[in-house]
Amino acid sequence: MADGLGLLAAFLVTAPQAINAKTDDQTLKAFDFPYNLDHDEAFAALETLIEERPDDPAAYRTVAAIVWLRILFLRSAVLVDHYLAGSISRSSGKPQEPPEDLDWSFQTHIGRAIELSESAVQRAPDDPDGHYELGASVGLAASYQASICRQ
Repeated sequence: MADGLGLLAAFLVTAPQAINAKTDDQTLKAFDFPYNLDHDEAFAALETLIEERPDDPAAYRTVAAIVWLRILFLRSAVLVDHYLAGSISRSSGKPQEPPEDLDWSFQTHIGRAIELSESAVQRAPDDPDGHYELGASVGLAASYQASICRQ
């Protein structure tokens, strides 16, 4: 049950939403790739996104979300029963460690997203975008910890 709720909460936090003014066709396209199992294409599209917007926390958060989805896929943890309350299949034993390169990529990108978001909130405390990005980034980091690190 915790797996399904965690994945649902993480999807709500990470998926591009209309309330985020920075969501555009490039970001939406980057999210389409991993859902079609085109992870390399997703990473290439996201590298371009970061090059174009080096100070945009959403770009870094999007990379982290795609990395997280990749790790879940590699663990076969994106099956339909993982989304159901009272999951049909349960992980048994200690979870395997994520691949080092993917874990490093997630930690690096989510760290940068949080750093940029915190700076945005400090610069403009009344701007809802900064608070949204900070909350979405911290939420994604928590979801990663719960689903990948089991902490």
